[in-house]
Amino acid sequence: MQKVLLVLLILLLTFPVYAQLNTFSEGDVISAEKMNENFEYLEQQFRGSRATIVDCGTSGTGSGINQAIAQGFNDITVSGTCNENLNFVDWDDSPQLAPKYLKLVGADSTAKIVDTSDGADSTIFVGAGTTLSVENMTISGGKYAVGAYRNSNLLLSGVVIEGFNQRGIDIGGSSFLGIGSKGVTIIGKAEAEFGICFTQASASWIHTVNISNVQTGINLYNQSYASIINFFINAELRGISVHESSTFVRSRTGAGVIEGTSEEAINASPGNFYSWGEGTLTIQNLRGGGGIHFDASRGYIANLKMPDFDNTGTGWNPAIQINNGSALKLEGAQISGSTDEKLIVISEGSNMDIRGSSIKDISAGNGIDVGGNSRLYFRDSNINGTINDGILVDLRYGSSAHIQDSSLNLSSGEYGLRIANNSSLEFWNSKLSGTSTWGLMAIERVSSAVIRSGSSINQTSAESPDVLVRNLSLLTVWADGGTSIGKVHCWYKSSVSADEGTVADLDPSCIEEGADSPAPGSLDDLQGTWKTACQTDGTSFSSQSLDVSETNATFTVNIYPDSNCTTAVAQFTSSISNMTVGGSMNLNDGSVGYKVNYIQGSLTLTPLNTEMSDQFNQYGYCGITSWANGVSTEINGRTCDSSAQPLKNTTFLNTYKLIGTNLFLGDGSALIYPPTVDSDPFVKQ
Repeated sequence: MQKVLLVLLILLLTFPVYAQLNTFSEGDVISAEKMNENFEYLEQQFRGSRATIVDCGTSGTGSGINQAIAQGFNDITVSGTCNENLNFVDWDDSPQLAPKYLKLVGADSTAKIVDTSDGADSTIFVGAGTTLSVENMTISGGKYAVGAYRNSNLLLSGVVIEGFNQRGIDIGGSSFLGIGSKGVTIIGKAEAEFGICFTQASASWIHTVNISNVQTGINLYNQSYASIINFFINAELRGISVHESSTFVRSRTGAGVIEGTSEEAINASPGNFYSWGEGTLTIQNLRGGGGIHFDASRGYIANLKMPDFDNTGTGWNPAIQINNGSALKLEGAQISGSTDEKLIVISEGSNMDIRGSSIKDISAGNGIDVGGNSRLYFRDSNINGTINDGILVDLRYGSSAHIQDSSLNLSSGEYGLRIANNSSLEFWNSKLSGTSTWGLMAIERVSSAVIRSGSSINQTSAESPDVLVRNLSLLTVWADGGTSIGKVHCWYKSSVSADEGTVADLDPSCIEEGADSPAPGSLDDLQGTWKTACQTDGTSFSSQSLDVSETNATFTVNIYPDSNCTTAVAQFTSSISNMTVGGSMNLNDGSVGYKVNYIQGSLTLTPLNTEMSDQFNQYGYCGITSWANGVSTEINGRTCDSSAQPLKNTTFLNTYKLIGTNLFLGDGSALIYPPTVDSDPFVKQ
């Protein structure tokens, strides 16, 4: 007797039990039948599955699932409508402990579990490592229709979730949600908060989900992760929100649709949003607000479809807005529509890469607005539309753009493309056309643009120039590939450097600033040896020297560990050939500089003591691990300290200013003559 009870006690302590076994008191006669029942029950626990059928009837008052679970059954086929809440947690006062595995399957599509708490509790809730599988049934009502917390797994397929007050599915505490190919349909009660909510590093894999009648379709918090193939979301405020370093992924060939939102279809702040593969992401039929908003976030969206975006009369609501250091790549996007303000906004140090995309038939205050030290890369794409008193593409406040193999067409507006406030543009093998009030392209307020590789700019209005350059700005036009521009005008100390035959009508103001313009510079200005004082960039100390002999030169930089520049520890040497000096140009500070061209030859770096060569080898500096004390190594084309070194025999453009025996040099570029020179002079020796 005592041995039998001891064995049973050990088994009870070792394995979770969800029903009462046959129990015995001192002096009871133990029957073989009851003892066999106990062993059969324990055998089922070892095997992990115990099946039964619960028929709750169709009256709407039936129940029986909780009772079956209490009896140890964990594979339950449900018929009819079961009015009961299934709440399994691991607190001391919980009505019953959560089973480690529970499977609920509807006998047919009419099977339903209905909340009886009047929305105060969850209809189904599991925790403490439970795996709950629900198939082919409806879960109705509850504060949360179904929830899983504390390392639990929730597996759903062919399930309808309806009539909940706050959240359809709530996943938290490092739990997992899986939705199979039969999918889940989620329909909230009026003003329900979320269709699906993930918190506390939870995750999911979802094949198909349909969400409607909620404030926000899918919400991710606290480093959670959701991977979805197919989704349809019709939400009141937001379709998908990704916060606190969480990640959302639409994968493979699936399709995602978001419609009906009044704030934003997609919001990431901060977070990651990716829509991969050959499938599409469609944002349509919005009730107001914006389309996509990234704040300090990252993302990639393939095959975005945003047809007939229309927020006219609703104020500041761009179709796409990224800010605060965000980065977004669009590939294969198709966007059309209108807004009173700006259709696409890139600001506050953000980067947008648009490839193989079409932004068409737009009507807006501005088409693409790039500001606040941001960057636009626009390739194999086109944009066209009517911009009411605005600009098709606007670069401002230290921003830049690379536009290549693309087409920009302005039906009407102030400018097609404006580069302003110390911004820059590279325009390669692209076409800018249409009708503008002031000029198809405007380069103004200390900005620059390079037009090259077969690009063309053609204004249909005879009253306005193709390109307007003003306020200490610079236009460079290269003849490679048949580049062509019609009419160019310049105002207020701006200039044009154009290869012969590239500009049909170049206004004289672009070449000289009146009769008193300075004469071109001379190579004689640069002959001899020039040296700088000891200087610092904030992290190291250096001195520089320039030795010019006819059309050749050697530029040397010595690196020192101390502010007195006593003993150099490394030396950088650059060989220069084929130097030529061109005409004058107005610098940003209002002074006059001169253009200089040269071919950049060999670049070498030499460690000057053993300690420095050892450090170079330890860090694989410039990708090299064979540094030796006193031995010069060529570094052309390599990357050193995240800085790409030019290839050998690259043609460079630079500017210089000479005041007495002080020579001021710009930062040489392969693209443009720099409009500024360094404030630290080289002194003639």
